[in-house]
Amino acid sequence: MTDVRAPSRAAAAAGLFGLLAVLAVVIGWLALSACGLFLPGVGWLLDSCAVAAPSISQEEAERLRGATLAEEARQLERRLAQAASCPTPPPGAPLHAAAPQPPPQLAACPVRRSDRVALLLDASTSMKLSYTLDPDLERRTMEAAQKVEASGMGRASPAFAELQSLLQEMEAAPGTPRIELAKQALTQLADAADAETGFELISFAQCGPPRHQGRFSPAQRAELKRAISGTELRDSTALADAIAALPRMIPREEGAGRPLNVVLISDGNDSCGGDPCAAAAQLEQERPEINVNVLAITRSIGAIRCVADRTGGQFLQAGDAASLAPLLRTAAGQNVPDHCR
Repeated sequence: MTDVRAPSRAAAAAGLFGLLAVLAVVIGWLALSACGLFLPGVGWLLDSCAVAAPSISQEEAERLRGATLAEEARQLERRLAQAASCPTPPPGAPLHAAAPQPPPQLAACPVRRSDRVALLLDASTSMKLSYTLDPDLERRTMEAAQKVEASGMGRASPAFAELQSLLQEMEAAPGTPRIELAKQALTQLADAADAETGFELISFAQCGPPRHQGRFSPAQRAELKRAISGTELRDSTALADAIAALPRMIPREEGAGRPLNVVLISDGNDSCGGDPCAAAAQLEQERPEINVNVLAITRSIGAIRCVADRTGGQFLQAGDAASLAPLLRTAAGQNVPDHCR
């Protein structure tokens, strides 16, 4: 008996085979259009995308990498050199912060601090003149006196008459006498001085040695103030003699280089033929631990500045009466910063 289903099976197989063939063509075309043809177990038969990279050694690869990094570093250095120098501000700092200020400097120590102070007080009659006396009037009077002295003119000469007129004008000038201001400032110094400071009071006027009015311990401030108040004025101004007498009147104490402040309060030059500058230079050679701080108690004197310069002291001049007491404390070494102690 003949099987009538055979032709239909053959037709079905032929159709399936045709469909597979079409699929194979499509897949092949897609693969070739993309990059090539790859067969499992065989590999790429045709690779239209990938280009085989040349094979290099690991050493050559490291060399190339190092060259690249070196070039990048050189470019970075060039950019930094061309950029403006501007340090990075710390966190929280303003964009335009002020320039940093230098650390504060300690104040200079012009006067040494010591626990021994000698007060050398000018007690000449010129100290009774007004502190606010016209400096020009005082200058003209001094010039007239020098002229009379140099010429030897008698009392009947016009030059002597002119001198007498100038002296009377100076004595009549209103204002507080210099000696009164000096005594007030010295009394304030006695009250304000350190508890361990001792004083010596020496006054000078007449030609010859000065007067040593006493040595006062820290416990004798009341006695010191009475001695200051009782100082009397006398004729002449033996300034050079007073400076030359200091080594004898002020004994050297134990302790090498122990400083001692001498405060010279004066309003004029030496009138006894002495040389205060030379006397100061000699004092420095004999007693280098002594420094003379000069407080000019007039607005016109500057001739005795050399006394301070040659003994390592300071020349102080008050602009007004109110500044005398503070300057006197400075001259005595009692009004200096703590780091100068």
